[in-house]
Amino acid sequence: MAVEGITHLIINSPYEEPKKFWQYKPESKRFILEEGARRSAGYVMATPGSRSFDDPGIFVEIPLVNRIRPRVKAWRERGYPGVTGITQRLLEQWNDKQQRDESHQLFFCTLEAIETLIWLRESAESERTGIDIPSDGGPFARLCSKLATGGGKTTVMAMLIAGPQQSHLSARRAFFEERFCGRTRPDSQEQIASSRSLAR
Repeated sequence: MAVEGITHLIINSPYEEPKKFWQYKPESKRFILEEGARRSAGYVMATPGSRSFDDPGIFVEIPLVNRIRPRVKAWRERGYPGVTGITQRLLEQWNDKQQRDESHQLFFCTLEAIETLIWLRESAESERTGIDIPSDGGPFARLCSKLATGGGKTTVMAMLIAGPQQSHLSARRAFFEERFCGRTRPDSQEQIASSRSLAR
């Protein structure tokens, strides 16, 4: 049974793929809770010629995003076939909730953004059949990812830049903590040994 009118704003967990959304119904000027589906990617623009203060606007779909999302989801569920070994390990680490307490878990939108960028670069060409990323006319392929405020844009950039070096960085951090701070995490002995061998 559909719920009419917004009763609460937060209806999905930030750590899981959205499964419901508030859908605006212009005919009744009310919001209906749509369950079991994810909102289509798109944006709302002002109705042309409207001067009304309560103009609901027009929803404009972004078809490319709506074609890519289900493919990335299917690719994720199959275990990211086609990625390099280091990328596979990083994706497993980023998705491993056991490695982070609740305050340091990655949001679903952050993980989906990095997965999508990796999918566009490392998945088999057959995975991307029919997906054409428009060029800006320059010599380089430019990819972009849009996240809402607080969605983790800086985290995604850090994952892209420092990702391949992350295993070495965490080993060095563990070594630093033991050497200079007198702290040793239970899981850091192997990292410390790894860091010592890197330092030789």
